[in-house]
Amino acid sequence: MGTNNHDLLYFRENSGQFTACLFFSISKTPSAKRKEHRMSRKHSSLHGIAIIHDFKVRFANPAFCRLIGLSEKELIGAHLKKFISEAEFIKNTKRYSDRIAGLNLPRIYKSQVIHSDGSTIDVELNVCVVPYGRSLAALVIVRDIREEEAWKYCI
Repeated sequence: MGTNNHDLLYFRENSGQFTACLFFSISKTPSAKRKEHRMSRKHSSLHGIAIIHDFKVRFANPAFCRLIGLSEKELIGAHLKKFISEAEFIKNTKRYSDRIAGLNLPRIYKSQVIHSDGSTIDVELNVCVVPYGRSLAALVIVRDIREEEAWKYCI
């Protein structure tokens, strides 16, 4: 992952292939909002991507919305408790606080999220800290690993 400037954020997976590109607007002027909307539509990803700031969703791509089963409108501004299982909530919020505080933690780990229908989804999270306005936020790439987990029991 690398940044071109403070307004454009590129994501790269371990393979080095281009995954997504988001406009990271600090000033939410009407033209910045239009550009952000175009960029997020143009470069969608198979993996869920979210920006979490102050324990709330500030950005969610279409893949993340589908994974959770909520619309973008329902997710933006939603607290993490809305889609993180109770068992994982304490661990994930502790990691989030520690990461924002500057502690060096593993970027990739397994967790669970809750779909809007109440079902639990096993996911792999790839998390890093990014500038957000005048503070920091967590950029989270969410990968559904249900099929991988099911294959473990078949082998």
